Amino acid sequence: MVILLCPQLVRVAIEQELATLRVLMRCIVIKVKKLLEMKGSDIWSVGPDSSVFDAVKLMGEKNIGALAVMNDDGIVGIFSERDYTRRVFQLDRAPQDIMVKDVMTQDVLYAKPEERCEDVLCVMSKHDIRHMPVIDDEHTTLGMISIGDMAKEIIGQQKSQIHNLEHYVNWAERY
Repeated sequence: MVILLCPQLVRVAIEQELATLRVLMRCIVIKVKKLLEMKGSDIWSVGPDSSVFDAVKLMGEKNIGALAVMNDDGIVGIFSERDYTRRVFQLDRAPQDIMVKDVMTQDVLYAKPEERCEDVLCVMSKHDIRHMPVIDDEHTTLGMISIGDMAKEIIGQQKSQIHNLEHYVNWAERY
């Protein structure tokens, strides 16, 4: 059976597929806000006067790598596994006797909800940090993201893009 196609219809179909391909080829743009919606926006925190022991215990219970250190005014620091391993042992005291404020990271970098994950990932890499709070324009803490959260999402988006491109190539080869 021979199917005759109108050249104009074929051209329209090809142009539509090329437009689809251009969309698929665009850089994947994932906003921090969307990442928080997908991963959840739970914020686990301790106060600056909490013991390191209690902070590490909470991180273990929640299976997380960092806590926001908060007082009534908001975030005053971050306490991470790195802070524990790099600073606590230098003090040569028991974790129960060390306050979080003595070993936390005080210079906190923040992400904004409308920032692109790729941009935040660059900042995190440049400053060698793994966790970053997300804060809106009113200085409300919306959540905490990690370099791992972003990597998982970007890889997932790239796998989806590859699948769509493979589908397009397979379709194009048939016609």
